[in-house]
Amino acid sequence: MSAQQNYNSALNRVQSYYNLNLMNSEDIEVFNEAKRIGSAPWSLGTGFPTKAATIMRNLLECLEARQQAAAKSKHNDGSTFRASASQ
Repeated sequence: MSAQQNYNSALNRVQSYYNLNLMNSEDIEVFNEAKRIGSAPWSLGTGFPTKAATIMRNLLECLEARQQAAAKSKHNDGSTFRASASQ
């Protein structure tokens, strides 16, 4: 995929995290900066700014890792500890 396609794909996925209020203020600042860079005018000579795609992709990876960690902690509600303590 091209940098612009990668950017658009990550933008849509990060936008869903934003809409669900799953981003902290630092994430939102990074998101807005990537959108600012990605929306800057560009030409075929300069190409799409790959920095915007990289920032957006890295932000998406961080958000997804945080969501996975949160899901794991919800599953580990202490029942494992209680079961081993009762033996």
